[in-house]
Amino acid sequence: MSQPQDQYRSDPERKLAAIMFTDIVGYSAMMQKDEATALEAVNRYQDVLEDSVKKYHGELLHYYGDGSLCIFSSTLNAVKAAMEIQISLKEEPAVPLRVGLHIGEVSFEDGKVLGDGINIASRIESMGQPGTVMFSQNVYEKIRNRQEFQVQSLGSFRFKNIREPLEVYALSNPGFPVPKRSSLRGKLAQDKTFWRRMAVLVLVAAVFGFVGANLNDWMHQEEQRALPRKQYQLLLPETAPVDVDINPNGVFSTRSLDIAPAGDILVYVGQDGNSHALFVRKTDSWDSRMLPGTEGAFCPFFSPDGQWVGFYADKKLKKIPVRESNPVPIVLCEVTLPYGAAWGPDNTILFSNNEGRALAAVSADGGQPEYILDVRSTSLEQYLTGYHFMSFLPGGRYVLIADEDDFMIILDRKTLKQTLLPFRGNNPVFVEPGYLVYTRFERLFAVPFDPDALRTAGSPVLVAANVKTNGIGTSQCALSRSGTLAYINGLYEKYSRLVQVFRNGKKKFLSFPANNHGTFQVSPDGRKIAIEITAFNSDELWIYDMEQGKSTKLTHTGNNYGMAWTPDGSAVAFLSQRDGGWGLYRKSIQGTTPAEKLSDLRFRPYCYAPNGEWVIGSAQGVSALHLGDSITFLPIAGSDGNATTSQPMITPDGKWLLYHSDETGIFEIYVQAFPPDGRRWQVTNGGGGSVMCPASGGEIFYEDRPHILVSPMRINSGGQPAFGAPESIFEGDFVQVGGHDFCVMPDGQSILILESVDTTSLFTEIRVVEHWLEGL
Repeated sequence: MSQPQDQYRSDPERKLAAIMFTDIVGYSAMMQKDEATALEAVNRYQDVLEDSVKKYHGELLHYYGDGSLCIFSSTLNAVKAAMEIQISLKEEPAVPLRVGLHIGEVSFEDGKVLGDGINIASRIESMGQPGTVMFSQNVYEKIRNRQEFQVQSLGSFRFKNIREPLEVYALSNPGFPVPKRSSLRGKLAQDKTFWRRMAVLVLVAAVFGFVGANLNDWMHQEEQRALPRKQYQLLLPETAPVDVDINPNGVFSTRSLDIAPAGDILVYVGQDGNSHALFVRKTDSWDSRMLPGTEGAFCPFFSPDGQWVGFYADKKLKKIPVRESNPVPIVLCEVTLPYGAAWGPDNTILFSNNEGRALAAVSADGGQPEYILDVRSTSLEQYLTGYHFMSFLPGGRYVLIADEDDFMIILDRKTLKQTLLPFRGNNPVFVEPGYLVYTRFERLFAVPFDPDALRTAGSPVLVAANVKTNGIGTSQCALSRSGTLAYINGLYEKYSRLVQVFRNGKKKFLSFPANNHGTFQVSPDGRKIAIEITAFNSDELWIYDMEQGKSTKLTHTGNNYGMAWTPDGSAVAFLSQRDGGWGLYRKSIQGTTPAEKLSDLRFRPYCYAPNGEWVIGSAQGVSALHLGDSITFLPIAGSDGNATTSQPMITPDGKWLLYHSDETGIFEIYVQAFPPDGRRWQVTNGGGGSVMCPASGGEIFYEDRPHILVSPMRINSGGQPAFGAPESIFEGDFVQVGGHDFCVMPDGQSILILESVDTTSLFTEIRVVEHWLEGL
């Protein structure tokens, strides 16, 4: 059978495609004028773009700050998607977008997307104006006989670094602006005669003293900026690969490498037989050397002078000299369930403690730690769930901090004031001459940043793709002051797919596409799944129809977390950050009815009571909201701040509430009457995580990794719940998320889990890029 003329053949490394470049016009000025409005515009643009690209079977390859690169196998679909995007973004609040299209070859190499066709599409896009769809001759040839498209030629143009002139066209359908040729700007080739005249003027100005003494400084700066970017790979011994899946706290992974400020030496967590330890590797050497006494180490970080490396091991914060031939580690203080750490210029080490909830400081010479903040008792809780990554700004007064939900703040150590950064991301680091660098999923971005004014300026620029990223957004990359970037290449670890596992051990892979999934929950009738998906700059909720194999987006604004199906399955309640604050919302899964705000509380829902009068969730511990004429907040467990309580689930009869708590030092499952009457019992003894109850009743399912266990539940003659011996119905690796890690089908005969699409945790290569700021 012959193939349609507009379908392009492809191979694993190279393909011919219709390329679409998009960009928001004037975004930098928009950010400077009103950051909140600018971020709202970006979120809306990305929602519209992703919906249209998916609808027309395209592929979103990259976001470039406020721009994007997409490809389509069909030119007709590419043009239709461009039209739909522009029509949608003209509705209020309008987003000024320009679109450029071209057909060309695209190649994929080392995590990068390359090709002259991409450059051409980008240059065509750059000369557009708000609302335009512009394209090259080869796109025009594909659509010229299609009656639904009206097209106007703008003439031929010469573009930067493109040898031959190109004829450019604009879509001229009603409502689509066609710019005048005289008004077109962008990445056009300049007249060489013009630049010769400019050179003469500069020379004359220098002769007459207009350039003055700053000319030599300017030339020196240009010489420094002209240093060539150099990229290479450090091959590690197979006996000591980087281990990027260290779970010291039994919950989340931490960063496994760092680079000295001078960029000359790397330290990484390496596999050492059945354990792991710290290894050092000079960037100009072939040899990796294990640091003695660092067995079990994790989270390495350099001192400002590059002579020492701090790390955690054996429930202690330690340091070790890395340039000595026979180094000996030194204990600085005791720690409990730590995460990130940073060594400041004042010889103070900041570190997280108590499962990342507390921020503490200790002298780099050792001593008693000083506790600075607890995320549960300060206004930081409005943004952060914990202190999972931190780094110092120049001078040491201000600290960049990020959490597992990719919120980033600047903390003033003197006043304890915090400032929320306008971009979602993780691992924020300041680098000279003035960039804030951070990660978002597997991408590394840089945005201009003023450390004195504590403000970003302009749009983020993509620096590297496919940076290995772990469960809480921790990316395996490091930056030196000298301009060297080191990172592990790999896909985002949380990309996962939904799997249905039956009691007899059989598996069924659902057709819902692999993505960066969060928590999920099946509807009361077992036909639909509500699931979190984290996109480039937002957290969204989707509804997946298991019978039809189709998915639809439930939320289109804000950042949305958790979910609870209403008892009739008609709507979903969820926590959302939108309109400058947090709130509990409820939205119908049918139609386009706006979400209804139920409460201003930062309340994450987990389930409804069967009568529909209560929503059970977490806010200051496990709690409940009564949805009467006025919302009533009822704390149930953990509100005193002495324990973490979460992941509640109510039994089908609405009489008993199960949840887990770490009040004994580890998470165990508890059950109590609902509404609470003071009666409470501990269900597990030795550990228990997420707990679920099937609608069929009579059992509870709970997590005790690597198992999911089922235990019969009955009510004894004294009116108390009793549980039988647990039985393992699943053993294996499944993805941990910020909520329930599995759910039970209503009949209790199968469970749903998320299975990772990338299980590799050992790597034998570290990529190094010197002078990586060149070209930004």
